[in-house]
Amino acid sequence: MDTFIKGKRIILRDLFKKSIHFLYKNIEPKSENEDLKRREFILNVLLLGSVTLAFFATIFAVVDYINFGSSFKGDTPLISLGVFTFFLALFVLSRRGFYVVVSYIFVAIYFVAATHTGYSWGVDIPQGLLIYVLVIIMSGILVSTRFAVVVTMIVSITVLLLGYFQNSSIVHPNLYWRDEMFKIEDTVIFVVTFGVIVLVSWLSNREIEKSLLRARAAERDLRKERDSLEIKVKQRTSELERLQFEKTEQMQRFVEFGRASSGLFHDMVNPVQAAILSIEHLKNVAPTSSSVDIKKYINEAVVQMEKARSFINTARSQITKQEISINFDPEEQIAIVFQMLSFRAKREKVQLIRSKHLTGSALSGNPLSFNRLVAGLVSNAIDSYDGVVLEKDNLRTVTVTSEKNENSLKFSVADNGKGINKENQERIFELFFTTKGVEKGTGIGLAICKEITEKEFGGTLSFKSDEGVGAVFVVEIPIKK
Repeated sequence: MDTFIKGKRIILRDLFKKSIHFLYKNIEPKSENEDLKRREFILNVLLLGSVTLAFFATIFAVVDYINFGSSFKGDTPLISLGVFTFFLALFVLSRRGFYVVVSYIFVAIYFVAATHTGYSWGVDIPQGLLIYVLVIIMSGILVSTRFAVVVTMIVSITVLLLGYFQNSSIVHPNLYWRDEMFKIEDTVIFVVTFGVIVLVSWLSNREIEKSLLRARAAERDLRKERDSLEIKVKQRTSELERLQFEKTEQMQRFVEFGRASSGLFHDMVNPVQAAILSIEHLKNVAPTSSSVDIKKYINEAVVQMEKARSFINTARSQITKQEISINFDPEEQIAIVFQMLSFRAKREKVQLIRSKHLTGSALSGNPLSFNRLVAGLVSNAIDSYDGVVLEKDNLRTVTVTSEKNENSLKFSVADNGKGINKENQERIFELFFTTKGVEKGTGIGLAICKEITEKEFGGTLSFKSDEGVGAVFVVEIPIKK
């Protein structure tokens, strides 16, 4: 017995679910627009409810007509059947995509029904006024707020005209209901009208809340996507900036190598020629020559070839980039820079000066990067004399001074060239900013010097300058213990 009841419940539950699914499938909106979808759904619910009520009204009318026969006083079943058919046709039109037109017709039907009620039984009949209220609400929900305003004006004018016609005895409504006691049927009619008003409002609010929830969810997703996109853009921008800087740094190394190559090749000629002469002397010495003379020529050739190798290593350090980190002597790298730029300095009539030397000092990092840092600052100092005419007592000098304390090593590069005007002082470390001509400067030298100082050595690069007096660039690098 329990199994039979349980099985019956399962069958009823499945039947109920299938009915709900079938019902929702027949009122599900087809519009893509969010507002139209909401209005179409509410219209389909109201039409389906009207079709259902008209169907039962038709059945009751047929039953009453059969039971009472000729004494039947209500509307004939044909009228109820006509109402049912009309609402069913409207429902089919709505499902075919004509829901906007059907909305206007649906509102018009209720307006005509309310007007007929006021005309037949008096403008002050409560049921007619409630239907007018329902018409105004449905106008705003099914069509638009502007249409609801228009309908409100039409309803107001209609009520005023009916009241005027009734008071002027132009129309003669049936007012018997005023003298009768309030019946339970009247209460049911009011309750049903209230229920329809609540149903329309509830459906509208529910669909609006669903739309808001979807909009908020879409907004959250959009915000997440935007934040993710901003992060990706920042990462990509940072990556592109890094790649751009690497390319410009590489270009700067070749530019500096090109500027210094003439001096390097000029300086290499002397030791190579001396080595060749020593080898020729060794070749031409007599077999009876002493071993002392032979060793002398060999040693001289070796010394000169070592000088040539030093020049080659200096040149190579300017065009290669190696990711190494070792302890190195900064004084040695400064000496290499002086050697590399000596020919260019002579050509520009600039004297390179070492003010102080540090002995036994060591830095941890990439010596080639330190070499490029010093070379960039010294080259910039040499360039500061371009177009400058000094008095006889003033010499063109570039002075490199080194200092050291317990925590850091500091060295400065000073010149007495043309200096930096105040307008440009805030921009001299910007990439591609230069006050030189296109043929003389790329605007990346000082930017690379700052990048090397801060990123590779964790130090600071600052300067002091007065226009027409000169400039001093100061590099301070912490000593890693």
